[in-house]
Amino acid sequence: MSAFDAFELSTQVGDAWQLTLYNSLCFDHRRWQLLYSAGSGKHPPRRETYVSAGFERFPIKAVGTGNRTETLAERRRACWAEGVTFVADLKHAGGPTMGIAHFAKRILRLWGILRHPEAYNLPAPSRVVFPATSAAHLKHSWPSAMLKLIAPTTARVAAEELMRSRCCYEHVIVSSRSNTYFVRKEDAEELRTRAHRLAAVAEAPRACADGRLNICYFKRSEGKSGGKWEGGERLIVNLKEVLLEMETATRRVGGTLRVVSANSSHTFEHQVGLFSSCDIMVSVHGSHNANLMWMHGGSAFMELNPHLFYYSSYKELAEVSGVLYLPSRRNSIAHTTNNALAAKAARFKKDFAHLDDAHCQDVSACRNLARNLPTMINMTDFAHNFERGIQHVHASRDGCSTPTRVFSGASWLTSSSRAPRATAESAGPLGGGRA
Repeated sequence: MSAFDAFELSTQVGDAWQLTLYNSLCFDHRRWQLLYSAGSGKHPPRRETYVSAGFERFPIKAVGTGNRTETLAERRRACWAEGVTFVADLKHAGGPTMGIAHFAKRILRLWGILRHPEAYNLPAPSRVVFPATSAAHLKHSWPSAMLKLIAPTTARVAAEELMRSRCCYEHVIVSSRSNTYFVRKEDAEELRTRAHRLAAVAEAPRACADGRLNICYFKRSEGKSGGKWEGGERLIVNLKEVLLEMETATRRVGGTLRVVSANSSHTFEHQVGLFSSCDIMVSVHGSHNANLMWMHGGSAFMELNPHLFYYSSYKELAEVSGVLYLPSRRNSIAHTTNNALAAKAARFKKDFAHLDDAHCQDVSACRNLARNLPTMINMTDFAHNFERGIQHVHASRDGCSTPTRVFSGASWLTSSSRAPRATAESAGPLGGGRA
């Protein structure tokens, strides 16, 4: 006996993933239909018992029929999907290069459920339906590999097939929890272990004694050669200043700095290997940052956010993955000589100056405009939090001596037993690096 035997039409589970379960749910005319017998004295089910925010692209509606059993028998002869179906939905339809973060947040709901079969008493899903994901997108390396890691034996139903089939599904699971990757650290750790194994990444982070700290700046790729991240360019006007600050601090602790990039044309294994190779990753906001879940525990991740643009999902992902999240939120709109951008910036300041970055996300016009305006990074905040990242990684790595910070005039200097001997350029009044 499974959880589906305990109710007739639908039930709300009330768990961390906010699941709703359905018996015999049909898809027809671009909506999900929960059929019920509407004979004499029969009433439709209460909305709160069956409506779920998990149906984002296509809504669900209770549809009355003379006799539910007979109607389902007739529909069964046309198209009937036995077993359990998990619906992984999102509001907007995804083309072949949809950002990986949107895909991850929908499929990791299933991972969270499968990790706790005893808590749900649910049969394993026979298939996953993607109402907002194209077949082309599912064939890409990143989503394809994720499905192999999470549910290797389940069938996949892409948006095109769903639209054609007009099928009824015997049992359906939907999760309405949004913008969440994991709810438990052990689930994040297990998936990271599997991904590292697939990408041939060492399971343990590199000890400091084995080499220098690897520090990375992710340059968002616009993908002219076969793929792109959704959302367009995120312009950092003072990027040279950001990179100089990173280079200077990295040199003082004897690390290496790389400017890295990837897009949806790169394989899953490449992206896992790239992010796991970085002890500290600095990146503009974007879907590619879902890959921070592959960084080793004890690493650090800094997200550069445009003015008034902030989602908490990457902070939450970093924390549940054992990665230190370093904020860069108090940034400003950069001056621009582009008349069109300048007009947008002026309108943005006029309309949304009363909002903070968290509340801007609740207003679609504010959110959509904020992320596409040129950004000036607050270098005081950047330097402070980047230093925090260096301290954290040194403290978490086996064989690292914790750097000691000293303040010299306008900047922090860092000394460490691993740092190279200070040069005349890098040595401050207090002596700079230690031999």
